[in-house]
Amino acid sequence: MKVADNVHLIAPSWSYVYLIVGEKLAFIDTGLPQYFEDVRKYVEDLGHRLQDISFIINTHVHEDHVGCNKALKDICKAKLAIHELDAKYIENPVDFLKDTFRHMPPSEDYVREAKSWKDNVDIFLKDGDIIELGGVTLEVVHTYLVIRKVPFAYMMKKERFFFLEMLYKVLQLMWRSLAQ
Repeated sequence: MKVADNVHLIAPSWSYVYLIVGEKLAFIDTGLPQYFEDVRKYVEDLGHRLQDISFIINTHVHEDHVGCNKALKDICKAKLAIHELDAKYIENPVDFLKDTFRHMPPSEDYVREAKSWKDNVDIFLKDGDIIELGGVTLEVVHTYLVIRKVPFAYMMKKERFFFLEMLYKVLQLMWRSLAQ
């Protein structure tokens, strides 16, 4: 669903993927593997192909944000970008499991899933970095989750639209207030 100029929300479930359309295309997060076909279909319905995607930008390393990174990157040949503080978790998901599950071991399924995230990060983002998509400018805004000190917000400078891990209705309210 189009939520702003150049911004599409692909939300087959609670796992959101954003498609940013400029001269170049970018995914903000990639969602869970079981929704891969929904993402592919949405992109194709807009008249694009997965191979047209130039960037995959992760807001942070949680399964519902990075679960399709490898599958999409293999098809797109897109550059994978994530904040430098989270990059180690994509390149070595075992570190994520150690840091996240210090007090309680994760399930075997979760360990298997996390290990599938392993990929090489192409762009290590930091606060204030700019990603130009041709007509759309993304700026990295480094904020923290309450539970873990990890980055999770990006801002489209031109559109003044934030990508935060929150419910869609909150995003809608934010967009309305920022657009006024």
